Amino acid sequence: HLAWRILPSFRWMNLFPALVLYAGLAVFLFQVVPLFARTRSQLCLLLLATLHPQLLLWSTTFRWYSWWTGLALLTLTLALQPRKPQPILTTSRALTLGLLLAALFYLNYITLLFAAALGVAISFRYRSQPPKSVLVRVLLAASVFLVLIAPQLHTMLAVHIPASRAQPYGLVVSTLRLLQSIATSEACLPWHPLAFVAATFFAALCLAGSLTLLRIARNRAHRSQVSVSPLAAIVLFGLLFFLLVVVTGLGGKPRNALLLIPVLAPAAALIVETLRPRLQTAALLFLAL
Repeated sequence: HLAWRILPSFRWMNLFPALVLYAGLAVFLFQVVPLFARTRSQLCLLLLATLHPQLLLWSTTFRWYSWWTGLALLTLTLALQPRKPQPILTTSRALTLGLLLAALFYLNYITLLFAAALGVAISFRYRSQPPKSVLVRVLLAASVFLVLIAPQLHTMLAVHIPASRAQPYGLVVSTLRLLQSIATSEACLPWHPLAFVAATFFAALCLAGSLTLLRIARNRAHRSQVSVSPLAAIVLFGLLFFLLVVVTGLGGKPRNALLLIPVLAPAAALIVETLRPRLQTAALLFLAL
């Protein structure tokens, strides 16, 4: 094994998947952090996206989680172009997306859920571009993807899917376990006092976010301003991917959706940004601790 030859230690060789994950995370954050004008919001995003216990727990494993998540973050950033005010989905970008999606598929079949959520997010992000042009590029990316994964499709349908029938969980278990991993982490038992405090904090953020959405829905000017934000496309992708993982029962093993930690971090930062300064400081101190 290449990693073993470079670092002949079962402990230190785990640096390789961690490097892949954090390389993808660095690319993602380099594009997303500048979208926040306030320092406190940027700190909130960085704390959640880089030091979340769930991310630290699974970032140093040689299984597919780290490799896939790092590459998925790179693909998401390439697809949505967060820093560009008027992004254009070019032919070369579509071809690259097809290649990256195929690479993700060979790491894990959850790429199919990722691609579905990404397709909707792309449609939302590039709605200022002529629909026909976007559709052609999306179909081009899908064609490249399907051609490259064709050799693996028979094996997936005939072997892997029938053998994985014990993997999905029920809807309730899938939802609760995935929510627990986002709010606290699998590293902490749900009845631990710290887990209870973290869950309360997470629930308070969700409530504050819901109230903010209601205010935005009533304010047309604010609503139009948010609708053109690249952060809206990222959050939309995160919510769709969350729902797909839950509905398919894959949320019963929350590490399947490790990608949700950095992708939903901007949503949390946006919510914190709407709070009073003292509450923002308290939230940052809690996250830092």
